[in-house]
Amino acid sequence: MKSIFYTLAAIVLGGTLIMGGCIKTPFIRNNNFSDSTTEVEAAEIQHAPEVNLDAQEVRLRKSLDQTGVDVTRKGESIRLNIPGNLTFSSGSYNIKPGFHEVLNSLVFVLKDYRDTRINIWGHTDSVGNADYNQALSKRRAQSVAKYLAVKGVNTERLSVEGLGETQPIATNKTKVGRAKNRRIEIDISPLR
Repeated sequence: MKSIFYTLAAIVLGGTLIMGGCIKTPFIRNNNFSDSTTEVEAAEIQHAPEVNLDAQEVRLRKSLDQTGVDVTRKGESIRLNIPGNLTFSSGSYNIKPGFHEVLNSLVFVLKDYRDTRINIWGHTDSVGNADYNQALSKRRAQSVAKYLAVKGVNTERLSVEGLGETQPIATNKTKVGRAKNRRIEIDISPLR
C-alpha cells in the first residue's frame, strides 16, 4: 500500500526521486516542517489528507510514548487522555511544570498537521460543589488551549469545554478512581 502511495506521490510531485523508501524533493524541504518530520511524512501531510490522521496517530504515539498519555483512535478522530497526575494540582488550573514536556511533544506534532481541529475537554472528580468543578474544568481546558496557542498552534483550530464531573471514567468513591476522573482529553479530528 505504501509503495502505491509513494508512486502516486512521485507522479503528483513530478520529478520527485524515491530513494531508499524516502521521498527526496526540494519542494518539501522549503516548507516549515519540524526537524523530526521525515520527507515521507511531510509528503503525506501535504499530498494525502486521507492518510493524514493515520500518520498523525503514528507520530503522536511515538512522541507521547511512556508519558502516561493514552492515545486512542476513534474512527475519524484521535483521542488523548491525559491523567490528572500529569496536568494540574488539586483545585488548580495552573499547568504543572512536568506537563509542559507532554504539551511540547503534542505541539510539535500539531504544528505539522495543520488540517485538524483540536477539542480540549476538562474533567474533574465529584469532590466539592458541581458548579465549582464545572468552572474549574473549563479553566483547565482553557489553560491547555492557551499553552498550545502560545507555542504556535493556530487558535482557530482550538475549542475548549469544561465537562466538570459529568463524565467519570472510574468510580469517585476511591482515591484512585477520583485521580482517573481528573483529566484532560484532547480530541483531534480532520477539519471539515
